[in-house]
Amino acid sequence: MMAAVRHVMKFFRYLLIPALIVAIALIAWRWNDFRGNPDLGPLSPVAWKGPPPNLKITDPAAVFQRAFHRAPGPGDEIVNAERHEWKDAEGLTKWQWFIEVKASPDLVKYLREDNAFGLIPVATAPLPDERPAWYGYDPGSVKVLKSPRGKMHLIFSSTNNTLHATDSGAGFQRGTRDPAQNGPTVASPAPGRLPTTSPPIPKP
Repeated sequence: MMAAVRHVMKFFRYLLIPALIVAIALIAWRWNDFRGNPDLGPLSPVAWKGPPPNLKITDPAAVFQRAFHRAPGPGDEIVNAERHEWKDAEGLTKWQWFIEVKASPDLVKYLREDNAFGLIPVATAPLPDERPAWYGYDPGSVKVLKSPRGKMHLIFSSTNNTLHATDSGAGFQRGTRDPAQNGPTVASPAPGRLPTTSPPIPKP
């Protein structure tokens, strides 16, 4: 009997030790990857209509700062946050962000009562097609503020302090064509003014 028990224990020892080594190596690899890229992560499984973004930022405080132009307060609990950026050789071409926050009373006051971004109330906020899997809410139990001309939406839960928010836009405006490539520019005299040069002198 004891021999059988020792045989079983030996079997499990040889089986578990390699599995434990593999698990430790996997944890160490993931930890080193996280330390090397603390605010970058693999792209969400989003069905992108066009090319996927070049960069995904998931550092909660960084996304919050870019979204609301202020640092999170002590009472703000950031549940999820993502910012996507598209770039080309000239720089940023497109961006979007999504955030889910357990908002403090101070943040709610800043966004709703102070209306820091000049938003207006609207009836609904359709969910974007290209969004992280975690970004969603019950349309029947929210109050929505929207930018009159932009794409910023603040979706406040009517039952608790949860805030979903998103915005997107284009990147930096590209410069106009170099005037030197268009040839010299000739200024016309202002109406009602004398010519800027003297009249020609007739030859004898």
